[in-house]
Amino acid sequence: MKEDSIFVNDPVVRSFTKEFERLAYAQGNYSQVFEDFLDFCIYYLSLGLINDNGERLEKTYKEAGLKQMMMLFEMLGDGSDDFQDLLGTVYMEISSQYKASAMGQFFTPGNISAMISEMIIGDVDTTKEGLKICDPSCGSGIMVLKAAKKFGDRRHLQRFTGIDLDRICCKMCAVNMALNTIPGEVFHANSLSLEHYGAYSLMLDRLFGKWITYIVKWPSERIDAINERINQDFQQSSEQQKEAIEAERERQREEQIQKRLRAKDEKKGFAATLFD
Repeated sequence: MKEDSIFVNDPVVRSFTKEFERLAYAQGNYSQVFEDFLDFCIYYLSLGLINDNGERLEKTYKEAGLKQMMMLFEMLGDGSDDFQDLLGTVYMEISSQYKASAMGQFFTPGNISAMISEMIIGDVDTTKEGLKICDPSCGSGIMVLKAAKKFGDRRHLQRFTGIDLDRICCKMCAVNMALNTIPGEVFHANSLSLEHYGAYSLMLDRLFGKWITYIVKWPSERIDAINERINQDFQQSSEQQKEAIEAERERQREEQIQKRLRAKDEKKGFAATLFD
């Protein structure tokens, strides 16, 4: 690892990155291996329900590579304790070292995210239930993690949502939320156009007296239904805007006509006074 790396002094990041390098070196494509590792994590955090790339992973990494992924998964669980964003930090570390074109992103530092969460949540009564917290550009989910930490054990009574245009970021956020038992949703979507491409739900349950969170992937039919409803709302909104614009133009035209009529009446009245 390069000694000028911005994260090299963190022993947890250093150990994790070293093991990841061993796994990724043979493949040569660090960004693809990173996403494959996320898919591996999601498989286990979904209780085996999400296995979109399982067959390809088995062929690509074989038994030895899958064992390395399991080791990384265990390291990730230990390194994500106390709402830490190990995934996002390693993602930036790998990106900065190898200049992976598909990984050129940098996320808000943890201390800044904690400060922003504190400012946003502020004096909100964290003992309340059913509060909704949303980050429309969630990245690896660091802001969601810090907001959930503020609620402590009562985070299980709230609903957290992350949205991001980047598929890998959405997977990181879902994994981070699952590892920290944070209920909610992660949407792979455009926060500006509201177009949706996919989504995960973070489902909360109790097992042997402890809270667990597992990941559920939304079916494509549900995503299509959301996009269709959004398009219908946009069309309806556009029609209403057109009607409102046309009504305003008509009002202005009527106002101009009335002004002209009043001006004519005033001229007539002035002329009548001259001949009186």
